[in-house]
Formats: sequence, structure tokens, C-alpha cells
Amino acid sequence: MRLTTRDRLLASEPDCEHWAALPETATAAALDLPGTDTYELDLHGPDGEPGSTTFERAADLLFAYRLFPAERLVARLCSESGWVEEGATIVQRIFLGSLAVESGVRITEVFDEPIWSGRRIGFTCVTLHGHPERGAASYALLLHDDDRLQLIVTANGRPAAVLARLAGPITRLLQVRATREALRHYRGLVRGTPAEFPIAVGDDGWTAPEAEPPQG
Repeated sequence: MRLTTRDRLLASEPDCEHWAALPETATAAALDLPGTDTYELDLHGPDGEPGSTTFERAADLLFAYRLFPAERLVARLCSESGWVEEGATIVQRIFLGSLAVESGVRITEVFDEPIWSGRRIGFTCVTLHGHPERGAASYALLLHDDDRLQLIVTANGRPAAVLARLAGPITRLLQVRATREALRHYRGLVRGTPAEFPIAVGDDGWTAPEAEPPQG
């Protein structure tokens, strides 16, 4: 875990090679353990838009890792295609006011499969050595036969870094808050409207720029 100031971290480029060389500290099996959190989010496009069209936009955002508001987390997706793909590393920069933490995760599974009620696509990632937590997360986009669209997020992690262990309940609170912010932000992007969410006391929030699919 690299703890520094926000300004100092933003002045440097994410080092994909450094994080890609580090070992994984968890497996997807962590998602089967007690304590796994599950978040379900119903998604909607602009009024009158077919569900399949909304699904394609939501999939582009998901596989470009456009999940978190930039005021909370900036990510560098380290892959040749520019999209989420198996084996790719994601360098994450998490902002906590004037402080910032850099860490990394690896994509261990990408799925696109039929389900009993429609189609399911998404990916699973696990933490790398140096991440403040040790665990896994899965992001699944479901398009149901009735055109209903959902994002299902499952995550299980425990503190790995000394600072995270000492922070205990605070770390947990920040994790839940960040996930809820990400869900509201992502829902706003899929809807095509500004995403609103609390960042900090006195902050009015941030409006995400229009998503552009990565070149590849």
C-alpha cells in the first residue's frame, strides 16, 4: 500500500509494470466465505430506450472500469485492449480528502453466459500484494428476458495492511461508502444523467464526463 498525499500521487503516472509483477493475495473463493457483501442495483436508460441498448452502454462502462467517481477513485486499466480482460491489472488510486492510497487488483475471470432469466456478463478481480485489503470482488451485469437490467456486486475483504487493521471499523465504513457511491455514479452514467453523491462535507459532488470506449 502506498500512502501519500493526493497532490503528490496525481503528479506521478501509475506504474502498471510494478503492480502487474506483484502476487495475488486472495482468490475468487473468498466470495464464498461468510461476510461477503452483496449489492443489487436496478438500472434504467433514458425513457423509451430499449433494454438491449441500455445493456450495451452499461457493458461498455463496466468493461472500461467506469465504476467509481473520479473524486473518490482513479484507475489505470493495464491491458493491451484497453478493456477489462482476464489477467489484466488495475492500478487504483483511492482519495481520502487530502490523502491518497495507491493499490492494485487483478482480473482473474471474465464471464459472458446465459442464465435462466436472460444474460449475465462481468468479471471478478482479486487484490494484489500491497493492497490495504485481502479479498475479491465480482461485478455482474444481468439483462433479464423482460428487459430488466441489474448490476450485482459481491465483495469480501479483510484488512491486510497494518494501517487498515488498526483503522478497523473506519476502514469498513469507508469501503461501504465507496461502494454505494460507485453504484450511484454508475447508475447515473447508464442513465445518461449527472451522477450525484456525497464526497465530503461541503462538497457538492462531481459530474462524470461522457464515457468513451477504449481503443483497441
